[in-house]
Amino acid sequence: MFLALSFLAVLSARADNVFTGPGLWMDGTKWSGGKPTSSSTAGALIHGLCAATNADEIIYGPNQWTAIGDWPSKGTTTGRLDVNNCYMHFPTLLYVDNNSEYFQEGGTNYMAKGFQLGYGAGYQSSRMHMKNVDYVYLGDASVFGQNAPDDGGFAEYIQEGGIFLGGSTWTVKNHANVVFSNCAITNTAQYSSFTTGTSSLSFTNCDVRINKPHFAHDARSHFEMYMSNTVYTCNYQTYISGGDKGGASSTCRWEMVDCAWTNTGNAVAVAAVSNSNVNLVFRGKNVFNHGAAVLVCAGIDSRALVEFADCPASDFSSVAFSPQGGANSELHVVYRNIVGGTRSFRIPGASNQRTRCFFELDNAKYQGALNVMFNANAFQYYVLNNGASFENTATDSTIYAGNVDGGGYKAGICATNSTVLFTYGKNLSCAKKNSHYCFSFYDSDVSIATNATWSMGTHASSTGRLVVDGTTGRNVVDVKYLACGNGTNDIYLCGNTLQVLQISRSGGNPEQRIHFNGGTLRSRGAQSSSWYAAGFISLVEEGGAVFDARHAVTVPSRLRHGGEAAKDGGVVKKGSGTLTLSSASAHDFTGDIVVEEGTLIMTALSDYALAAGQKIGGSGTLKVGSGFIAGGVRFDGTWTDGLTVDGNVSFAPGSTVDVTGVTKKTERKRFTILSADAVSGAENLSAAGMPDGWKLRVIDKSVSIVRDDGFIFVIR
Repeated sequence: MFLALSFLAVLSARADNVFTGPGLWMDGTKWSGGKPTSSSTAGALIHGLCAATNADEIIYGPNQWTAIGDWPSKGTTTGRLDVNNCYMHFPTLLYVDNNSEYFQEGGTNYMAKGFQLGYGAGYQSSRMHMKNVDYVYLGDASVFGQNAPDDGGFAEYIQEGGIFLGGSTWTVKNHANVVFSNCAITNTAQYSSFTTGTSSLSFTNCDVRINKPHFAHDARSHFEMYMSNTVYTCNYQTYISGGDKGGASSTCRWEMVDCAWTNTGNAVAVAAVSNSNVNLVFRGKNVFNHGAAVLVCAGIDSRALVEFADCPASDFSSVAFSPQGGANSELHVVYRNIVGGTRSFRIPGASNQRTRCFFELDNAKYQGALNVMFNANAFQYYVLNNGASFENTATDSTIYAGNVDGGGYKAGICATNSTVLFTYGKNLSCAKKNSHYCFSFYDSDVSIATNATWSMGTHASSTGRLVVDGTTGRNVVDVKYLACGNGTNDIYLCGNTLQVLQISRSGGNPEQRIHFNGGTLRSRGAQSSSWYAAGFISLVEEGGAVFDARHAVTVPSRLRHGGEAAKDGGVVKKGSGTLTLSSASAHDFTGDIVVEEGTLIMTALSDYALAAGQKIGGSGTLKVGSGFIAGGVRFDGTWTDGLTVDGNVSFAPGSTVDVTGVTKKTERKRFTILSADAVSGAENLSAAGMPDGWKLRVIDKSVSIVRDDGFIFVIR
C-alpha cells in the first residue's frame, strides 16, 4: 500500500519537483517547482548533478521523498547529489536509483525515515559514499540493495570516519556491498538483517555495537562479513545463517582479523537452519568474550567450518563450541599456525548427538579433557598436524569413544608429525553398542598413561582401528595394555613402532586382525604368557612383520600371507630378547626370515619347508625344529656375523644367495653368512646373485663367501 501511494505521488508531483543539473540544491531556480524544503508536500527527483556546498543552514529534503536517478522504474536518466560540509536533513525516505550516487564529505546526514539504496528494479549500480561525515542517522527501516540488480549490477555504501547510528532495522541484500572504516556504528533496533542474494559487510578500525543481527537469514542467500581491528559487541544473540528469521540453504563467510568479539546476551547461533553452510575465520590476535557457548549446526544437513589462523595460543581459550545435533550436520574446527604457549581446548559434550565433529589442531600445544570430548554422544574426530601436541587433562577417568549404547557414534584421532599424551587418563575404551573408533598415527609419538588399558571394540557390534605409520623410524606409540574385545578390530603396523606390554583379545569374534606392513611391534616388558593372544589373524603384507623383541615374548598366532603381492615382506626379528613363534600350524607368509638380533624360536613346527625362494639370514640366532627346509640365504655386509641356526638346515632345489654390501668391506676376504648344526642340500644353492670377485663355499656346517684374488682356498 505504501509503495502504491508513493508511486501515485511521483506521478502527480514529479513534474513540479524535478532537478535537472548541474546546479546547487539551494538555487531554487534550478528546480522546476522551487527549492525543496521540509514543508514541501511533493517529492524531489534529481536528474544530473546537484550539489550542496558549505551551507550554514540545515538543508532539508521535502516532506514527501527524495529520489536520485530515474525513479521508480528503470530508465536511462541518472542523478548524483554531491554534498560538501553541509547539514543534510531528509524528513522522509531517500532513494538512490539506477546508475546514481549520493556523495557527502563532512557535515552531518540525518535521514529520519532512512533510505533505500538500489530501489529501481534491474538497476546497474547504486552508490552512497560518506566521507568524514560527523554523524549519519537512519531513523527508520533502511535497505542497502532494495531490489535485485541486472547481472553484474550492485549497490554500494561506503562510510569513512564518523558515527553511524541505526535507529531501526537496516537490511543488506541483493548484491549490496557495505563498507565501514574508522567509524563508530550503533544500531538500537531489535535486529538487523543481512540477507538475500550475494551481499557483504566490512568493518575496518571500527567500534560496532549492534542488537540481534541476522546474517544470511533468507533462504538461499549468501553473505560475507569481514572485520579488521574492530571491536564488535552484540547486546543479544548473533544469528549466522539461521535463527528465528529463517535462512534455509543459506551460506555465510565471517572473517575477523585482530578483533574483539563480545556477546553480552545469549549465545551465538551458527548454521541453525537446514542446509545452511557457514565459514568462520579468525586471524591474528583476537579476543573472544562470550557469555555462553557457540551453538553450532542445529539445522538438518547444515555445515560449519571454523578456522583459527596465526593466532596466539592464549586467545580464544574460553571459546566452547556446542554442536546442536542437526541430522547429518557437520562441524569442522581448524587451528593453524598457532603462536606460542599452550592452547586450552574445549568442547561441551551435551546435545550434540547427530553432529559429526572434526577438529584439526596444527603446530601448537593443546590441552583438553578427552573424557568430555569423547564421552559425548557424537561423531568426533581430531586431526593433529605439523608438530602439534595434545595432552589429555582428564584425571582418573575412563575415556569412551561413544558413550551411549546403540547410538552408532564414532570417534578418532589422526596425528601426523605430532605428539599425543594421555598422561592423566585411566583407560581409553570403545565399549558401547554400535560405537566405532579409529586412531591413526603417522610419524607421531603417542603415550598412554602408565597403567592404562586401551580397549578396542569391546561390544560385539563395535569396531576399533589402530594405525601406526610413518617413515622416520623413530616415532613410538606406547601403551601398556591393548585389549581387543568382542567387536571387529584391526591393528595396522605400516611404519614406525607400536610398543606394548601385551595385546589381549576376548570373546569368539574371529574378526581380530593385526596387519604387518613395515611397522615395528616392540616389547615393553617380559611376558610369561603370550605377547599377543592366540586367535588374532596375523597378516604379513608387502612391508613385512618387524618384531623388536627386547624381552622374552611369545606369539602364538600363525603368520599368514597378506596383501596383493605374491611375495610379502617376510619376518624381521630385532632386539636382544627372545621371540617364540609357538603356532603348531605352518606359517604361510612368503617373504624372507631375517634375525638381526637376539633369538627367534620356531621349534613348534617339524618338517617346516619355506616357500621357493624364501631365504633366511641375519646375524642373530634362528632355532628350528627337525626337517627345516629353506629357500636360500641372505647376508648384508653391515652385519658383523652371519646367521646362526640352532638345528639342521636343508636347502631346497632352486635356492639362491642374496649378498649385499660386502664390496665395501675391503679389509675382509671371507664372511661366514650361515652356520648350523648341519647343512645339507648345498648343491641346490645357486651363486648367481654373488657380487663380482666373490665365490660361494659350503663346507659341512657353514655357508661362506670368499674373495677371489687368484688363490685357491680350501675351507674345512
